[in-house]
Amino acid sequence: MKEQFKDYDNRSVSLQIEDEYIYTKDEGSESKTSLTEIQEISEIPSLFLVKIKPAQSLIIAKRNIDNEQDIKLKLQSLAKSLNVPFNNHLDWKWK
Repeated sequence: MKEQFKDYDNRSVSLQIEDEYIYTKDEGSESKTSLTEIQEISEIPSLFLVKIKPAQSLIIAKRNIDNEQDIKLKLQSLAKSLNVPFNNHLDWKWK
């Protein structure tokens, strides 16, 4: 899966999920993370959060993506294949 979206500064960001890695790239950096490092995936009303060892998260803002449902299905499938939790917290609210 390869997605393009905008970050909070309206800069292009790409996210690519392949068989063994998640790749992210923006105007200033690139990242390659092994899928085996994923501990859990969560969804709240405005974000998808991919928790990565040790104590890091990939944050995907829903407002910046065009095909939210496709990404949700891909992340759910990824969680299932990695045998990690997909946490649905759609009732969560910022305090």
